[in-house]
Amino acid sequence: MAKKLKPTLVIAGPGAGKTHYIIEKVMHRLPLLEHHRFLAVITYTNSATNEIKERLMKKTVIPPNVFIGTIHSFLVRFILKPFGVVQGVLPEQVVYKDVSIKANDRKEENIIKNNIVKKGVVPYEKIVSLSSNLLKENKRIRELVSQRLQFLFVDEFQDANSGQFNIFEEIRKASATEMYFVGDPEQSIMTFQNQGGQIQTLDKRPIYKAINSGTIDKEYLDSNNRSSLTIIDFINNFHTSIIQQKTINIIIPIIK
Repeated sequence: MAKKLKPTLVIAGPGAGKTHYIIEKVMHRLPLLEHHRFLAVITYTNSATNEIKERLMKKTVIPPNVFIGTIHSFLVRFILKPFGVVQGVLPEQVVYKDVSIKANDRKEENIIKNNIVKKGVVPYEKIVSLSSNLLKENKRIRELVSQRLQFLFVDEFQDANSGQFNIFEEIRKASATEMYFVGDPEQSIMTFQNQGGQIQTLDKRPIYKAINSGTIDKEYLDSNNRSSLTIIDFINNFHTSIIQQKTINIIIPIIK
């Protein structure tokens, strides 16, 4: 029986080189990438996508079976396009877009969104819930997605919401994908958006669930390559997830 693959959560504070870690890990995995499978790097902004692509292109030619893109573009490509229509959750022709809906409550909002999905307009928020349902309700789809993804990296994992975390969990259960989540538990941008009165406390956010999960291994990047000792000491007084150390750059004199 094959050993189950456990995801790795890489916890890193400010200036720890999170993007550098991902680039180097990707470079080490590329020689192992099978031609019929994918290596995917998920980001949460277009600027982060572009930065990873640019830095990776400085080191190698990016193969066609390497995907680098936002969470929504990832879900559309690997879940909704292959399985949405055949499973009857999407019509033949769809467009994905930002949709502003005025509703009296969350229940009415969901009804409106479901109706416009049937007409071929998929709001960005529905991309996550539709993908999650497909994986959760169909074991075969979960297996096919995981078999297609040999390596999966998630940058800025602290910005993953509960729906996105559930998707990663379903992929994990299929146990065919080597996964890395990289983030700082005490930094967050996306988790505060569109939450209204539903903002979660820190311990309820997905990255903290991952920290406390026995099914996810943990690594720590405790170096700070950016800040002075004074700033690092200040950060350490408030940052409870990791205690950072100043990176020491050793200069070797050239003897002539």
